[in-house]
Amino acid sequence: MEKASNTNLDNKSTGAWQGHGRRESRTLLYQLGYTPNENVLDFYIKPIYLLGHMHGMKKVNEPIDKDIQRKYKELQLKYQRLQ
Repeated sequence: MEKASNTNLDNKSTGAWQGHGRRESRTLLYQLGYTPNENVLDFYIKPIYLLGHMHGMKKVNEPIDKDIQRKYKELQLKYQRLQ
């Protein structure tokens, strides 16, 4: 069952790359002054884009974000006490 779920995520991520990821990546690289060829996009940019897309879809970062927010609030309180 887990494998089917991962395959579904892979298919959605690949569709996102084909739909707009390639275009967005090319535009960002142009803005940085680099004109990428298709090999650079496919071999170097696409894997990073797909990992990011799948990471966002799985919402893996939510607990980390909450932990960071908690630590930030603790630091703010300590700073206020020092003043």
